[in-house]
Amino acid sequence: MLTRLVTTGYWFVRDPARNEALAQQEVPMSAFALTVTCRSTRGIVAAISTYLAENGCNITDSAQFDDRETGNFFMRVSFNSETGTTLEQLSDG
Repeated sequence: MLTRLVTTGYWFVRDPARNEALAQQEVPMSAFALTVTCRSTRGIVAAISTYLAENGCNITDSAQFDDRETGNFFMRVSFNSETGTTLEQLSDG
C-alpha cells in the first residue's frame, strides 16, 4: 500500500557570502509510506530502494521483518519524492 502524506515543499538558492536567498522555487515534493508484505526472498530491499532512487525518491525511514515461521517478509518504507514523481507514476512501476 502506497499513501501520500504531504504534497509540496520549497527549494532555495542561497548566497553564502551574504546568507540570503537569491531565488525561491516551489517544487512538488511528496512524502509517502510504502508497506510491503510478500514471501521472503533475497533482493527485496535492494529492489525497492533501487526503484525509489531511480524514480527520484529519498528514503527517510525503513523497517523490515522476516518471519521465519511463515516465510513472509514485511517492510515499511517512508520516503520523499524529490523530483515531483507522483503516486500514480510510482504505482505504475
